Amino acid sequence: MKIEITKENLSKTVGLSSRAVGQRPTTPILNNLLIKTKDGGIKTTGTNLDTTISSWVPAKIVTAGETTVPARLLNELLSVIKDEKVSLEQDKEILVLRTIKTQAKIPTISAAEFPKLTEKKAGGGKELKKAVLTQTAKEVGIAASQDEGRPVLTGVLFRPEKEKAIVVATDGYRLAKKEINKVLDEEFIIPARGLSELVKLTGESESDSVRIEVSLTDSQARFTTGHIEYYTKLIAGDFPQFDQIIPKEFSTSVVLDKDSILDSLKIVSTFARDVGSVVQLSFKDDESLISTSAPQVGESQVRINPRLKGQNLKIAFNSRYLSEGINAVKGKTVEIKFSGSAGPALIKSVEDDSFIYIVMPVRNQT
Repeated sequence: MKIEITKENLSKTVGLSSRAVGQRPTTPILNNLLIKTKDGGIKTTGTNLDTTISSWVPAKIVTAGETTVPARLLNELLSVIKDEKVSLEQDKEILVLRTIKTQAKIPTISAAEFPKLTEKKAGGGKELKKAVLTQTAKEVGIAASQDEGRPVLTGVLFRPEKEKAIVVATDGYRLAKKEINKVLDEEFIIPARGLSELVKLTGESESDSVRIEVSLTDSQARFTTGHIEYYTKLIAGDFPQFDQIIPKEFSTSVVLDKDSILDSLKIVSTFARDVGSVVQLSFKDDESLISTSAPQVGESQVRINPRLKGQNLKIAFNSRYLSEGINAVKGKTVEIKFSGSAGPALIKSVEDDSFIYIVMPVRNQT
């Protein structure tokens, strides 16, 4: 293999695919990137077996071929090279990198040892607008669990329903649900961390869409945007029956300015750290407050001005869970519906019904 390429393009593709390389790989080959000539350029691939990232950039192909090189070493080398053009040439078990001023010899491992990817048919799957994917990940991903002991709760569910699809995540204390255009006919769960990484990768692509392909047989999903491919393993298991969590009847509802309520929560949360980040909300016809009290720290309260409908109410929440749900809502105005002082609350935008956020209250000690 021999190629000629700009340092900018080589740095870009190596940097992208290296994101999938683990910190402590179990085998030497997983330290490496696969470099392969393809379609008038090179395709680099990194993997940790759970996730894989491939990226293609144009290059001059003198001799076709493929090999693997240490990802970290190549990244560090490219970060200090200043020359604009680079050549890569395979010489037995060594990859020789040359510029006008520099020559480096990098040890390789045969490409035959690199894990094989399950290739999909061209044109398969369906496309989703990048903006929709980004917004969905922002809204839903916050509710996924960080507890690896319950793998299903660390994932995000995609479920087809007639002409639409719903995307859901829950950690058992809160739940986020988003309606989007129907993506695929299959139901699947992908890791929330994988969805977050996918969004970051789409930011590196000039394409405005993402093609989604799912293989339940291989338990794998592939996302393609421009010249970037992202593979992730699916999470196996039964997702919770979340419809049972979503309240159908409400005794109290309030409409609030989004920025104002978030600012109020920030003020009160300063005093809530020593009491489990618990804040109390009190809604009355004559006065509504957000407050907290910590014996060793002090207390704080902020008056708020909601449009109140229904019964007066006093209820407590984890301040971070409440703030993250309100912050995820689009628009300038947020509506919060309550199913009593001990039941879950539903948070949504006044302008958009496609997203809801459910949060459980905590026991009010005051």
